[in-house]
Amino acid sequence: MLFRSDVKYEIRALRKLLKSPAKGIRLKYVADFSGVDIHEVVKRGIHRMRPASDEGEELRDVILWLFVLAYAKQSGSPVAFISGDRAFWNENEPAAQVKEDIRKAAVDVRLYRKTADFVAANAPSSEEIPTDALAKMFSRQLIEEPALSLARETLTQEYWGGRIGRLFQSVGELEIVSLKPISGTFYKVDKDHDFAEAKILLKVKYTQPARGQLPEMPPFGIGAATAILGGEMQVPAARNMKNPDFYEIEATVFGRMERRQLISVEVNAVKRLDI
Repeated sequence: MLFRSDVKYEIRALRKLLKSPAKGIRLKYVADFSGVDIHEVVKRGIHRMRPASDEGEELRDVILWLFVLAYAKQSGSPVAFISGDRAFWNENEPAAQVKEDIRKAAVDVRLYRKTADFVAANAPSSEEIPTDALAKMFSRQLIEEPALSLARETLTQEYWGGRIGRLFQSVGELEIVSLKPISGTFYKVDKDHDFAEAKILLKVKYTQPARGQLPEMPPFGIGAATAILGGEMQVPAARNMKNPDFYEIEATVFGRMERRQLISVEVNAVKRLDI
């Protein structure tokens, strides 16, 4: 049970989630109900026209449905409408009134009972990308900077951790020694747009900084700095670290494409393999 004082925070958290439900998903908030005819809302309630209920209720569903039709007409684009509410359905297909509304409005509104139904119906077709094509598509020049940035974060978290990790993150030289495509897939979005996902194996070299190259550090960092530089005060991780040291990193790379030409690249994740 939520206490009254918690409700506003829950509302705030829900609003934040709806505005940004997942990485790469952009929300467009539309609050224009000028396309909804109040007379039509009243008529559907009086005459029990779907999606109003048989008792002439559920008028919020009516308003939402009329808004969807108006938005589809204004945007001129296909619109997906996901609802398991039985007011919109007759067994396994949209209700006759709902289908008639779509026909009369001359819009492309597609109904789905569940999000899973939408995903299954709209999942992009895919095909494997040959490794030689991957090497040309995701060149070292394209992925080096974002891959090294994520690699440094991963090594910091998994190998060092804590305050020593932050020192590792800020100093020393990290470079890609070799790059080898593992696998890749094309996903077809529409006739002009695709995106590609690839797994790429990187061999990364980390070179410790010279003694005189350490950044300014608060007192807690003196022992950490000594350890990294191979002094007497060493933590186990630093004692076992070579200079230079090498790591194998698997990078997951995404590319947005137009007519099979790469227009943007994002390194989504990296995973250390040699642990």
